[in-house]
Amino acid sequence: QSKDQLVADSVDPAAKLKSGDARDNKLGTVLGTLHKMKTVETVNVKQLASHELSVEQQLYYKEITEACVGSDEARRAEALQSLACDPGLHQMLPRLCTFIAEGVRVNVVQHNLAILIYLMRMVKSLLENQTLYLEKY
Repeated sequence: QSKDQLVADSVDPAAKLKSGDARDNKLGTVLGTLHKMKTVETVNVKQLASHELSVEQQLYYKEITEACVGSDEARRAEALQSLACDPGLHQMLPRLCTFIAEGVRVNVVQHNLAILIYLMRMVKSLLENQTLYLEKY
């Protein structure tokens, strides 16, 4: 191949696949088939609504979840108290519920009673928080 041809191929590699000589090899045939499949098949997927958390909220979530299932009893008590009293948790509620649900799912299978108890304490604290609307969860 000439230098000009190599430069052209590096700039637009798909052009080589579209040319006649590439159709002779199997890769060109497979890519041509894939391209035909892509244009025919359309799938509509509903986008998940994601509620962004601020850096402070992300840090709070990390600290709370680690403290609630961690080994430090004093830190756990403080975290549970925060879950029971903090009025600004509504934005984190979906993530906290997912954390608890996944924790229960994994630890029921592993028969890890201690973590399950800690997770139920988190639920109890969230239920005690008067500022949260939990019926949806």
